[in-house]
Amino acid sequence: MRSKNKTLQRKLDNLFSVYIRILHADLNGYVKCISCGKLLHFSKIDCGHFVNRNCKNETLRFSPKNCFPQCRHCNFYYEGNPAGYALEIIEKFGLEHLKSLFLTQSTSFSFSDSEYKILLRYYNQEIYNHILKTDFRNKKEITDYVSNIEKRLSLK
Repeated sequence: MRSKNKTLQRKLDNLFSVYIRILHADLNGYVKCISCGKLLHFSKIDCGHFVNRNCKNETLRFSPKNCFPQCRHCNFYYEGNPAGYALEIIEKFGLEHLKSLFLTQSTSFSFSDSEYKILLRYYNQEIYNHILKTDFRNKKEITDYVSNIEKRLSLK
């Protein structure tokens, strides 16, 4: 049974966004916008989606190969700055991957409530795994940020 629970979707959106931003952060907690290259602190940048998160296929909404840190200017004012984003996707993964994103977006798929809960646990654990294995200079700041997000989302 597919989920109609927007609360679970919203929680996963928030947690996945933190995962993507921390995953791409340098040792000082800064990330580069996928579209324009602007360098910002992970807490001041969005999780941009190459294929819009409102497409028919929810797997793309939470796919690390569709989502990258993106400055708010590119994400909102340039509607995702798709030209810059596409060039980086091709550079990172190749043209075939870009084509597969376009093909996948038209296939209908939604997560069930239990799948959302599994993904919430998975990405929460992945965030901490990444923090532990990365030699961040501001590890406490990053851990505190994640802890505050967890409290806000009622994950702890």
